[in-house]
Amino acid sequence: MELGCLGSAPGSLLMTMNTYELKRALRDFRRVKIYNKYLYPGKSPILISDACRFLLENCDSSFLFDLILKSQELKILRDVPFKIFRLEQLRKDMSWILTCSFDCEKKPIIVKSIPFSKFPLPEITIWVIQNVALLPKER
Repeated sequence: MELGCLGSAPGSLLMTMNTYELKRALRDFRRVKIYNKYLYPGKSPILISDACRFLLENCDSSFLFDLILKSQELKILRDVPFKIFRLEQLRKDMSWILTCSFDCEKKPIIVKSIPFSKFPLPEITIWVIQNVALLPKER
């Protein structure tokens, strides 16, 4: 297992890709090969997969991973080994909503409203399995 290190540094260089190019690139990610530490000041790091790192480098998504990392310390989520985070854009006012649940069938445990984001995809699902963030296709 190779381990890199990333953090939520402002002003990082972002490549611009359109939605089609991003979706196409994300399809190519299968089975996790490299884990990267994702750091946030004062918080324990989580590991992120290749696809999550791709999202960080090519999309405006550091806010998403910051929220995921911060949520790991919430009492309700602390001892849960499998969490599903879903970010989706609301059509009515173009704001965003981030939900977290323990199971695909159950109602979200956490719902966070995000008034604005430049995130280029209309939705994304990220699984966190024992403090490792990955896309469902990478399991």
